[in-house]
Amino acid sequence: MTIPTAPRKVYTDSQENYDGSCAVLALQAATGCAYQDARDYATTKLGFRPKKGTPNYTLMNMEKMSCFGHTATKVEREDRPKTLNQAVKAYSEGSYFLMVKGHAVAIKDGKLIDNGYEIDPSNKHNFKGRRRVLAAIKMTPNAPQSYGTGTQLTLTF
Repeated sequence: MTIPTAPRKVYTDSQENYDGSCAVLALQAATGCAYQDARDYATTKLGFRPKKGTPNYTLMNMEKMSCFGHTATKVEREDRPKTLNQAVKAYSEGSYFLMVKGHAVAIKDGKLIDNGYEIDPSNKHNFKGRRRVLAAIKMTPNAPQSYGTGTQLTLTF
């Protein structure tokens, strides 16, 4: 008999009492931004409210936005995995924001991140891999802007 291991927390600057902020934590995991920045963005742009969460329709239309140096691109239905199990296998590279019924998670380089915790798919106690994926949004980092070639700024005091 194997003893299930506890999930490993990978985002530690989130609040201690969960208040319906799964979309905030998934946005933080997918983009690598600070928790408070993701919360402020979700509050102003996505309609997040503490203890109420984020409306599904704003998350489904997130592909129209860019945030924290990332461009959001919606994965079309025919190209999207049907379940979380399939999504973890299919999205081995890159960052993705996924919607399942009543919940949001992130997949970053093939690792599922749920409410700030990295979930091991082999641990059936913590991973609900049969949940249907309703929307998948690929978060692609924008290319850094170039300010000229070979120029160097020198400050003298």
